[in-house]
Amino acid sequence: MRVHYHQNDNSATLRALGARPNGSTFYVSASKRYLDGLFGRYTCIDFNLNFTAANQNGRIGFGGLGRNGAFRDRYHLEPAFSIAQFITRTMAVGYEFRAMPQNQLVGDNALGDAVSRTSDWQDIFLAYCPAKSVSITAAYARLGAIASLPAQNGLYLSLNASV
Repeated sequence: MRVHYHQNDNSATLRALGARPNGSTFYVSASKRYLDGLFGRYTCIDFNLNFTAANQNGRIGFGGLGRNGAFRDRYHLEPAFSIAQFITRTMAVGYEFRAMPQNQLVGDNALGDAVSRTSDWQDIFLAYCPAKSVSITAAYARLGAIASLPAQNGLYLSLNASV
């Protein structure tokens, strides 16, 4: 089991929304690599079970409001998983999914419902690893509604290198 602790700097804004600026997420993870998976190539599967009160992975604080308007630190069990299939020795294609808890923010009204609406996150990706210390990943992420803003979807590009 692992623990992630998050601390946000905009505590006044988050408290006005009815969330705490800091909190922890507890999770367990299991991974399986198949050396002779689909099409005779590596196949990687990962599953996580998160115990969290985080709103949008902690970006909009932790917890929310109960029906009486008082702060409520509701933890939820939320699954996440990914699968990656190597199509060559250096290139993989995959899919990721992460469920998000639904905590009520602002208040039990139309504004609160709009700000609180959370979509599960998912993406498809293509990763290229030309060397052990270099990887390039391109993805299309579907994050859905975040803080009442619909269709927070888009492209992602990452370059990782180490020595």
